[in-house]
Amino acid sequence: MNAKSTVRERKVMPRNPDWTYEEAVLLHALYRRAPRAGRRHPAVEQLSGLLAVTAALRGVDASGTYRNATGVAMRLSNVASIDPAHLARGLKGLPDGPRIDKVVWARFAEDPVGLAAEEARILAAWQTSPVAHEAPQSPSRGPAPSFGEIVATRIDGPTVVYLLRLEGPVDRLITGDRPVLKLGLSNDVDRRIRELNAGFPESLGLAWHLVRSWVSPSGAAAWAVERAALMACHAAGWSLGGEFFRCSLELATAVVSDEFASLDRAN
Repeated sequence: MNAKSTVRERKVMPRNPDWTYEEAVLLHALYRRAPRAGRRHPAVEQLSGLLAVTAALRGVDASGTYRNATGVAMRLSNVASIDPAHLARGLKGLPDGPRIDKVVWARFAEDPVGLAAEEARILAAWQTSPVAHEAPQSPSRGPAPSFGEIVATRIDGPTVVYLLRLEGPVDRLITGDRPVLKLGLSNDVDRRIRELNAGFPESLGLAWHLVRSWVSPSGAAAWAVERAALMACHAAGWSLGGEFFRCSLELATAVVSDEFASLDRAN
């Protein structure tokens, strides 16, 4: 009697490409800010979205699992496994991380300023990378370098605290229903918005728009309100790091208005 053999088809998922040096730098910069972040942490979702949305710009054929939030969180645990401060607390990370982690760690472990500068350089380079689409945007370039001494005089005076909302296909960068907001200060808000929006490739369709502004009598007072409001957002669990956070527009305007009211009472 012949035994029947059963052949089972096994679906092989495509293997994601190894992490590049540039991706590892952004990961290590995130580790500096949120070393224990899990897959649902806003900063993890933000980096995951950024890597996914820029894959085509970087010539990467990305699969559906490419740099997803679970993978980014796992890679943070790989970085933790080579962090002496993390291990000294008796904590462990996932061992056997990619070799590129050790390269980036060795280069920037004692140079957080250098890591931040390299992160900024990479993000700027990605923003200006060419991308293939049906109607390519025309390239542009800045002015030629100029040299010589520049003297500036800073004069204090009325300063605006502004609240911006990121509009466009935001879900390509980060998931969630709440708006992505930015709080800042400037004495020329329109110029500042133009500067911020110039950092987005036109093909992404993203732009900052003014929600509300408050005028402060001085730069120092505006800075105090901005810091206090951002700390309140952080304490509420809304922070995305830096001056960025997610919550409803009503809550955001209430937080800043309350800080201005506190400043008035103090004076």
